[in-house]
Amino acid sequence: MLQSLAVDGGVALLPEIHWPMHLQQVLLAGLEPRFYDLTDPAACPAEALEAAYRPGTCVLIVNSPANPSGQVLGPDALDQVHRWALGRRVTVVSDEAYEDFVFEGVPAVLARRDAALPERDRIVFSVHTFSKGFSMTGCRLGYTVAPNADRAGVLRRVQEATLVSPSTPVQFAGLAALDEDGHLDAHHRYVRETRDQVLAMPGLSDLLWARPAGGWYALLDLGAHTDDAGSFCRDLLDRRGVALGPGRRLRRPGGTGSAAGSPGWPSAASVAATTAGVGRLLDHLDERPRPAP
Repeated sequence: MLQSLAVDGGVALLPEIHWPMHLQQVLLAGLEPRFYDLTDPAACPAEALEAAYRPGTCVLIVNSPANPSGQVLGPDALDQVHRWALGRRVTVVSDEAYEDFVFEGVPAVLARRDAALPERDRIVFSVHTFSKGFSMTGCRLGYTVAPNADRAGVLRRVQEATLVSPSTPVQFAGLAALDEDGHLDAHHRYVRETRDQVLAMPGLSDLLWARPAGGWYALLDLGAHTDDAGSFCRDLLDRRGVALGPGRRLRRPGGTGSAAGSPGWPSAASVAATTAGVGRLLDHLDERPRPAP
């Protein structure tokens, strides 16, 4: 999609805390990445975006619920984001991969804010996937809703030259998944129950970078326990059999901040397995000497 939007000298805005693939895709499209920070709930979205804006900005990536932070932007914040993008004539790419896993707040559905506009003035691409809600991670099946026919036509030409299409069996699997409403509801309940039980564990709240309001992940601030997230995660895996993802690639290149990790709610076989893993993480932290100040 970003290849269909790229222009010479183009700039893409993406969140300060982001999924690394967003940055990789921006770079592959030949765009210059710049980062905006909406991690403070009191921050004004329009001001944060304006601070990151540079001439040539052509794309704004929005991810709510966010991977990996679990942040869910509220309706007022989303309204401001849309108004700012309209005023600057910047195309919005709304990554809504975790739309079925909103536990506090509401799904983004940014395209609704386009609905009252003439088709030629619409600016939102909505990106959806079967990977999360329908448990089809690895099948690489999803779809995009383009803001107008012209944008859809350009995207179709880029897709034909790069992807062509998912395999036929995967497409049929997706069609079958659409008839399985029961699975979607059950999956939401499972992830929510896992999240709620983990968040209720004594000691975890002190580690949270922010309370995850949606998605599959939580971002932890481990700066009080280590100054090397990679070594910490390797030691945790070796000693406790618990896999935690280091957070150094989740920030803009050259960004500063405490070492962090990102555990996933549905990445274990059961709620009990996830809570047991988090319990081993907490035990590991209790027994580990803290770095000198």
